[in-house]
Amino acid sequence: MDGARPPLHRQLVFKARPENFHQNHLRRLGRPRSLVGGASFQQSRFNRISLFCCYLFFFFCIDSIHADSPPPLEIRFLDVGYGEAIVLRLPEGGAVLIDGGRPEKGPRVASLLRQMGIDRLDALLVTHFHPDHAGGLGPVFDQLLPFSSKKERTGMILLPLFPKAVEPEVETVLRKIERRPYRVVRRGEIIPLSDSVRLEALHPGALRGDPNEDSLAVKVIHGEMIFLFTADIGPEVQRELLAIYGPKLKANVAKIPHHGGESIEPFVQAVRPERAILSIGPNPYGLPKEEVLEMYRRAGAHLHRTDLEGTITITSDGRSVRVRTERRR
Repeated sequence: MDGARPPLHRQLVFKARPENFHQNHLRRLGRPRSLVGGASFQQSRFNRISLFCCYLFFFFCIDSIHADSPPPLEIRFLDVGYGEAIVLRLPEGGAVLIDGGRPEKGPRVASLLRQMGIDRLDALLVTHFHPDHAGGLGPVFDQLLPFSSKKERTGMILLPLFPKAVEPEVETVLRKIERRPYRVVRRGEIIPLSDSVRLEALHPGALRGDPNEDSLAVKVIHGEMIFLFTADIGPEVQRELLAIYGPKLKANVAKIPHHGGESIEPFVQAVRPERAILSIGPNPYGLPKEEVLEMYRRAGAHLHRTDLEGTITITSDGRSVRVRTERRR
């Protein structure tokens, strides 16, 4: 019959869908609703515990990564006015000093080393015997490089080829050196400073007779990071290094030679540092030369100056570097 309701058994079959059967059955049996809600509560509690475990696992993974990461290499370009004194704190705990500034800066250099917790040097590198580089090393020898004995070594003294006659201001330092074991470093030598840091000598290859042009120029390599220390080399040696090494002069961080004195642009372009460090202070020589600073800017370098920023600290993890300065420009 049109418009007639279907038989009752068909209504029951139509309404009793499978997805409704379980709940309908529970209601008929009188099962408490709280048990159904309890399942939801248990699921929520399980989710919270799982999330907490994930956070805990992530924390321990990060902590383990940091624990396994080796300590960094730290390089400090000390603010010693017109001169140079550079400290390397090695990842394994040792310390290396490159030059010591002018004679009047010697006590300050020794004091700064002690403030850094350094009471003994693993190595001392003297780039050349001019007063603004070697003059301040007297207090360093007296306080941080005592005479070695058979039972205890004090570390290496690394020198370039040098003449026996030096300027009076550094003669005392040279006499102190000559009473100790030292090593003359020549181009091509590789010297491990620690398990993770090595030094490669680029210059000199032979004695020229000019302390600046006979300066010890080296690379310090830590992982993928290269640091170039060129002391006071001038254009003549820069051309020589360019001819020998070419693109291998590339460095991440470079100390600008001779306090910003005369340079050649092809050398600067070959080095192409991301960071260029200038150790400088008041001087009668008109340094740094602005045209030299422009060369480094054109090469893409960010310039840092000790006269404007104080002590400059470079930290390397072997893959990248960070820069910290004593004061803002």
